[in-house]
Amino acid sequence: MTTGMHIEERYVAALSAAGLKDFQSVMETRAGTPVSVHGDRSTIRLRVVVDGDPRELYLKRTLRHAITGLVRDLLFGRRPQARPVREYAICKRLSSLGVPAMKAIAWGQRKRWLLPRQAFVVVEAVPARTSLEKAWRERADGTPRLALLEKRQVIRTVAGIVARLHGADLRWPDLVSKHILLNVPDRSGSPKPEWDLHLIDLERMETSRSEKSRQRDLVKLLTSMPAGSVSRTDRLRFAVAYCGCEDASWPDRRAAISRQFGQMAVPNHATAASGGLQYVFSVGNGSDLVGTGPDRVGGR
Repeated sequence: MTTGMHIEERYVAALSAAGLKDFQSVMETRAGTPVSVHGDRSTIRLRVVVDGDPRELYLKRTLRHAITGLVRDLLFGRRPQARPVREYAICKRLSSLGVPAMKAIAWGQRKRWLLPRQAFVVVEAVPARTSLEKAWRERADGTPRLALLEKRQVIRTVAGIVARLHGADLRWPDLVSKHILLNVPDRSGSPKPEWDLHLIDLERMETSRSEKSRQRDLVKLLTSMPAGSVSRTDRLRFAVAYCGCEDASWPDRRAAISRQFGQMAVPNHATAASGGLQYVFSVGNGSDLVGTGPDRVGGR
């Protein structure tokens, strides 16, 4: 077997103090708090001190690489790679692209006959605690967690991030609202505050130019939102921001959206049980998403 491992220099002492000194100690450690266990995969929360500052880390381990994953990679002509190692590489790429996401600080992998057997990745906790899914839901008393203007700002920010992923030929099968974390900004400040959003659980993100995969990403995100919480105007606002045409005339917006989304259809939450379909980004004559056309998507 061959073993490879890397820890960013700044974190070597902190991980060593937690007992994570080599590959074997990382894979066998019982330190920290278990967060999740899925078959041969587990996630542990660790609290360490880095340069005098307390930090929260997550150790993700694959104790045995699934045969199905190896076969899938080989069938698609890809070099088999353990999920933790892929996630480390994706985190680094997103950082270089300026996409807000988890920060990966260490990885390790053990191979046998050039095929991955065990692996781990260590990431820093993102500075956000509320998922997009939760933020979009109403409180128990029926009041909204986000004001209408705040929802518009979040829609634009999320659309911009997704557009940057797709523009970099990245596809994310786990693009769902619970994997987008945010902090609600101080409402006493600017009326248009910068939203602090972060992407987590990136292990299945991959490089692809597949148009079907791009569309699946968008459908997955939409259908992961709380039922009935995303209006047609919300969807159009997302499409406009995704296309980067907010400052364009309505005819130009309509043309851009039609090019990107004209043929996309997804199950409607209300009619999925009966097999009904609803076109979510189709713009047709320019008004079928918003009723009266461009006036309904103003108010930036």
